Amino acid sequence: MPTDAVTTEFFDTTGLRLLKQGFALTRRSGEWWLHTQRRCVLLPYGARETGAAARLVLAPARGVELEPVAATATEPSENAGLTVAKRILADRLTRPERVTDGSARDALLVTLHEMLGRIAEADVDVRLGERAAAGRLRVAVRRVRGLLGVAAPALGGRLGAGIRRELGWLAGELAPVHEAEVLVPRLRQRLAALPEEFAREPAQARVTRYFADCGRARAAAALGSRRYLQVLNAIDVLEVVLAETPRTRWPKAARRPAATVLPGMAASWTRKTTQELRRAGRDRGLSEARHAVEKLRCLVDSGCRAGIGTRGVEVPLGTVGELLDEQRVAMTAHRHLRALRTQAADAGEDYAVFDALLRAEIAAIDQYSARAAEAWQAARSALSPLCTDGT
Repeated sequence: MPTDAVTTEFFDTTGLRLLKQGFALTRRSGEWWLHTQRRCVLLPYGARETGAAARLVLAPARGVELEPVAATATEPSENAGLTVAKRILADRLTRPERVTDGSARDALLVTLHEMLGRIAEADVDVRLGERAAAGRLRVAVRRVRGLLGVAAPALGGRLGAGIRRELGWLAGELAPVHEAEVLVPRLRQRLAALPEEFAREPAQARVTRYFADCGRARAAAALGSRRYLQVLNAIDVLEVVLAETPRTRWPKAARRPAATVLPGMAASWTRKTTQELRRAGRDRGLSEARHAVEKLRCLVDSGCRAGIGTRGVEVPLGTVGELLDEQRVAMTAHRHLRALRTQAADAGEDYAVFDALLRAEIAAIDQYSARAAEAWQAARSALSPLCTDGT
């Protein structure tokens, strides 16, 4: 394809994977630009660094080789890159709409597809070095994993079990860098709030050193691995298999109307969540409670798309999830602060500052636990329409 100093080239895979997921990658006058639905970013690559650009969009492109797919002499404005790409490539984007029939599987597949889009978006943000992006990616991964678990009767059952295991691996690889993203600013803020008599500067220096090796290399290795691409491709294949398998071969739960199946699932997980929240405290029971809330939120998302009465559910249920996440952060901070206290004591430093921070996190754990219990009462009331519709 001919190029010159005023030509904008659009790069994508042969099947336009980027454009179909809301990305446009352009090169103009030696500069690379990434256009998304939210923004346009000038990339720090030279004109010939196609490989670097390809690594940036590895998740949405699924590692498929990029090539020039279109060119225009018109320079797209910062917010028009996607629009121009869709106009130029409209004939290649046209595809028949999949007919939906209101079944539980159809509703859940729509939710799964949107969640996969969030993984791609967060993955690109991680590679761009965006603040807290690893946490957003980890949340997106966990939500896909949760959906495949809670909706197993309608979404493949054993077909999704192996994918869930791999997503668990990925979430684990992202955990250390996510913890650092959250804890470093949190501990800095707590240190700044302490009275003057505490030795804050040595403690701040120790916190900085402690989190210097926060797992970024580990996360980068995972996101650049063949294993990561394999799990993303496996989910793509699962989507296609679930959508194209003849309806007569679907499990009964998959064929039944979403308005009948999802309320029953939601009712079951509402009871499960209540049980787990009662058990949750300063132990591992908190993880089970968080997972239960995540799975319930997946069902609410799917119910919303299926037209089931979920008005007013998202906010209180989201509040419960956020409070449980905050409780988990406080518990994680407590664990790292104990290690920091030990290091300071072994080095002969004043560790009273870490004792003060530990007390603050213990109080926060109890506070978040109490607030989550209160928020759950409001969420249960809001969940009633979803749990009774169709029954």
